[in-house]
Amino acid sequence: MGDSSKKTLFAMLFVAASLVNLVALSYDNNLVASIAKPLLMPFLALTAYFWLRENEVRWNKFSASLMAALAFGTIGDIFLMFGGKGFFIAGMAAFFAGHVCYFLDLLRLLKGRKLSGSMRDLSIVAVAVMAMMILLWVAAKEVLSFKLGIAMGLIVFIYALAFPLNVYYAAYGSVFYKPLWITAFGYLFFAFSDGLIGLNVFKDIDFASRHLLVMLTYIVAQAMIVVGIVKSLMIDSDFRQDGKSIKQG
Repeated sequence: MGDSSKKTLFAMLFVAASLVNLVALSYDNNLVASIAKPLLMPFLALTAYFWLRENEVRWNKFSASLMAALAFGTIGDIFLMFGGKGFFIAGMAAFFAGHVCYFLDLLRLLKGRKLSGSMRDLSIVAVAVMAMMILLWVAAKEVLSFKLGIAMGLIVFIYALAFPLNVYYAAYGSVFYKPLWITAFGYLFFAFSDGLIGLNVFKDIDFASRHLLVMLTYIVAQAMIVVGIVKSLMIDSDFRQDGKSIKQG
């Protein structure tokens, strides 16, 4: 079985595990949902791995960081399956580590790249700055509204910083790699998903379809973040074994 077939297989398994998880949640079958949940990020990681191999992208620190982000996502998924403050903080730490890995990937893609000074590029950067400032304001406002203690408030705010920073660098990076727009919008879905979790944990706000909506937006977010990064790697000849770049579409 070639890399293309393996990529397709694991992509189908990712979609299947996602559907099983979401359907199980819609029927309040937590057992089946819990069985499917830890499989999501491994299947997505294997899809990304064989997608990169199929397009002759060299294995490097960038690829390793992408796989590490999804490994931390798996750990976070498992921790959040259990109740209690300790598991919640452990899950938050795992996801934060994953966000750092994505952040390092974005920085590596932008290393040594400079804006052309065109109105298009400057407009995109302006949008990126505005998105970062809005998300920073929302993060600060929400953390303050939770009325947390100093220690927990600091932990939550540091975690929340990952969203505006990664949205900014993904949007900024779209000047050089158009697929990074997919990553930027993926992070908006991620912020929405985590916001729903925060409302339940810190404000005890719940509703019938909350778990389903959390997982739906989370799955879409992770998939979009990975697709944007992988497609950007495929574009850049510096990361490809054949030394050829793929034209952006």
